[in-house]
Amino acid sequence: MKISQLNQLVLSSCLLLLLLVSAACTPPTTNMKSVTKETGRSEQVSDDDVDKKTETNAEEGPKYTGRQAYGLQGPVKMLKNETTKQTVVFNKLGNIETFISNNGYRDCNNTYIYSSPFKYTIDKLPYRIECIGDTLRYINEQDEEIFGYEDEYQFDRQGRVTCHMYHDGMMGVTVKYHYKGDNRLPYQEILSSFDELGDWSTTTEYDYVSIDKHGNWIKRICNSKTISNEYEEVMNENEEWESKTSTYESTDKSEEVRTITYY
Repeated sequence: MKISQLNQLVLSSCLLLLLLVSAACTPPTTNMKSVTKETGRSEQVSDDDVDKKTETNAEEGPKYTGRQAYGLQGPVKMLKNETTKQTVVFNKLGNIETFISNNGYRDCNNTYIYSSPFKYTIDKLPYRIECIGDTLRYINEQDEEIFGYEDEYQFDRQGRVTCHMYHDGMMGVTVKYHYKGDNRLPYQEILSSFDELGDWSTTTEYDYVSIDKHGNWIKRICNSKTISNEYEEVMNENEEWESKTSTYESTDKSEEVRTITYY
């Protein structure tokens, strides 16, 4: 064999080896699609990821709705709490249509106008609903950069609310719900919050007196205990400022009654 032929054979072998290595290192081709999220932003996702996003892109609405956020069962149309003086009206999908509060604390009469199952306005302010996994969020799009969300609900595998986080003014509030076994109604609720003046938590245990045929409670007894810590700066005997925490406890027993109508 001539030298030129040998060199050509070696070169061909090297090129074949490079092609084989390149094929082994190249990831499989994935079809990409442009998906527009409820945020209005577009992103590139694979075909597999599109299936995972159906719970937030489905035309029939979010996986969880306002009806479930209130822990309600069945086709509830209106929930009226006689004790807290609040009324909530739901559409057939389960989203909130009207929220009315007349208890003297941040009274309001809000009407939700939907452009889709995931977008609505209140007094022309734009909101959107995000449902990712077992988390439901209500987002005020004007305040999103400040608060991130207005309300967030977390659910367990049985679809029960386990946590509700929201903002009361500039304060963050967390409410946790605890259940016994497979019971759909929580036996305990723990509400906690804090600010620059202190922190506090209220633990409430419930005794259910009346439950309707759908499994929603109509009347319950609330046994509450509140522990609050108040922070303050005091001057000690050496005329130096130091932090002091004062702890207070209180208990309360009350009755809560509500009326529920169905579609």
